[in-house]
Amino acid sequence: MVGRWGWSSRGSIVVVACASLVLSACGSGSAKPTGGKAASTASTASTAVTTANVTIAIPESLTAGMVLVAQQEGFFQKEHLAVSLQTLANITLAPPALLQGQYDISISTATNLISARAANLKLVTVAANTINTKASSAGTIVVVKTSSGITNVNIAVEYKLKQLGVTGAQYVTMAYPNMLAELNAGQVDAVEAALPYSAQFAGPAYKSLGAPFLFLPVPNLSAIWIASQSWASAHVAVVARFRSALAMAGAFILAHRSVFDDAVAKLTGLSPASIATQALPVFVSNISPGDFQPWLDAMNVISGNKYSAVQVKELVAP
Repeated sequence: MVGRWGWSSRGSIVVVACASLVLSACGSGSAKPTGGKAASTASTASTAVTTANVTIAIPESLTAGMVLVAQQEGFFQKEHLAVSLQTLANITLAPPALLQGQYDISISTATNLISARAANLKLVTVAANTINTKASSAGTIVVVKTSSGITNVNIAVEYKLKQLGVTGAQYVTMAYPNMLAELNAGQVDAVEAALPYSAQFAGPAYKSLGAPFLFLPVPNLSAIWIASQSWASAHVAVVARFRSALAMAGAFILAHRSVFDDAVAKLTGLSPASIATQALPVFVSNISPGDFQPWLDAMNVISGNKYSAVQVKELVAP
């Protein structure tokens, strides 16, 4: 619920241009290892808790910060989780990878999970990760390279444009690091870029058009962690320990910002100094079914109730 959400401010930047094409920031490519050593199963004599091996797919962005810090600072280990991290450039690849057992847990979004459940893919949320708030969305901007008209890049923007009677966007997937060059070359009319890459779009050549996530009621979910329903049901205690480790990491980040900056810099290849200029994401871990309602309502408005069969109560693991 909203009352549980807190910790820090963040600006998950969205960049968009106008004209006829819209570029989504999902990215493309396959997963690659980033480190994290999976430990063999062991028991802790004092607590009799068995260490669980967990493979997690993470994005190459600030969104991964809470998991990176949980791994680096030993919060997963404290919760008897031996975690292996792998990067996932395209989050749309997460559902089949989870169902095939390639990962145990993956980064995702509320809209992707809702779409998956509508397609009868048995996936659930095991933890929240980041949310959009009125304060954090002050850093969320829509930017254009040229200005011949406004169109949509994501559900939040499309929801607003639906109310305005604007339709007809086309989408392409692209990795975050490639967006600046493609936009500048005129290969696309718009890009949706996430922190920290959005800093590249500062300057007079780009124009802000607003904060798309404020088109929905705030706070609203930004990123979440999902798993197959069967895995989550078989690992209820592991899910609880995963959430606990994230909560510890989120609190730690507030007191040790430089640790977060260094971890994200190592993941993205950007400098710690450039990461430090960005607002912290609003990291959370607990989640309830009602947290999905704003996104489900928006998707039904856009699609003509295509997702009406999806129930928010089925989107969250026990």
